[in-house]
Amino acid sequence: MKDKKGHIAELLNTTPARLILIILALILLFFSLKLGIDSLSWKSKRNSDNVLYSYNIKKGYSYAANLLPNEFIDENPQGMNQLYISRLINNFDVVMNYSYSASKPLNLKYQYNIVASIVGEYHNTPDGEKAEVWVKEFPVLNTVEKTANNSNSFNIQEKFTVDFHYYDNYVKEFMRQIGVTIDAYLKLELEVTTDGELEDNMNTLHDTQTVTMKIPLNEDVFAISGDSNKTVDKNISSINTYVEKVNPEKLVICVVMFVISVAILIFVLRSLFRGVKKDRYQNQKDKILKDYGDIIVETTSPVNFNDYQVIHVKNFNEMIDLEEELHVPILYFEPAVGQESWFMLIHDKVLYKYDLKQGDD
Repeated sequence: MKDKKGHIAELLNTTPARLILIILALILLFFSLKLGIDSLSWKSKRNSDNVLYSYNIKKGYSYAANLLPNEFIDENPQGMNQLYISRLINNFDVVMNYSYSASKPLNLKYQYNIVASIVGEYHNTPDGEKAEVWVKEFPVLNTVEKTANNSNSFNIQEKFTVDFHYYDNYVKEFMRQIGVTIDAYLKLELEVTTDGELEDNMNTLHDTQTVTMKIPLNEDVFAISGDSNKTVDKNISSINTYVEKVNPEKLVICVVMFVISVAILIFVLRSLFRGVKKDRYQNQKDKILKDYGDIIVETTSPVNFNDYQVIHVKNFNEMIDLEEELHVPILYFEPAVGQESWFMLIHDKVLYKYDLKQGDD
């Protein structure tokens, strides 16, 4: 059993075995840390008491209805929030506005575009609910990208003209060709997306807002709807992260794997340290056997110390002096391979003994 254990210990002290053990320990350490993280259920919530950044958005639109020449209505153009007769409408002059204002300067990136969409709806239920059956987009303004460095505000104002009869006739032609009657309106939409990174590098600003205006189509008389003037206030608060609950099974496995990985690493480091000492011991032993091999006799069995008066010698040079004086050979025996060697000289009933041990200077 002892020889088998020694063989296993010798095998584990080889370089390939140490490398395999280190890799195994690192794998266990990685998975133990992963399990440790997975065992914790984290939750984050905003701390409303600590506002990092606040901003205000004012958005809306204005318009004027330009009429065809007629003898019935003197007001031309007609103002906002009135009823309009479709046959008298020529076009609409529209202005969409967007104003951003923040509590502190920030490097801002923003982009916006304007799209006109015909939205067709159909009455598909007995109670009169409507569902979209057709959407056709017409770009008014392609995406515009801008930056506002170290700024706390920016403004957008875009003016354009809506050819009302173009879209109105588009709907009528759709119904004529498809053979279905629908309710339709023209949706004019300004979409603005704002991005920025706060100073703490943990919170980001990402906000998307729209300005929407709806003009009914295929109606004799209609009114325009939408939020012509709206204010939005928003805050970005700090994030508090905490452990909500712990999975005990995963945590136990994590601890066990961590302990095993650390134990393997300690074993490898200790074996390396012992290897350094063993090398020093081996070098000293080999030098003695090489330099004084002609006066040293290796034995295969230990001497019975009870038969002699044992005198311990401090260093090997004294053993050389005794050998020259007494003219008897020096006996060599290694009771623990790689750990300890005995050098002995016997004269009459006196045994002179020098021990060379691993770790000796």
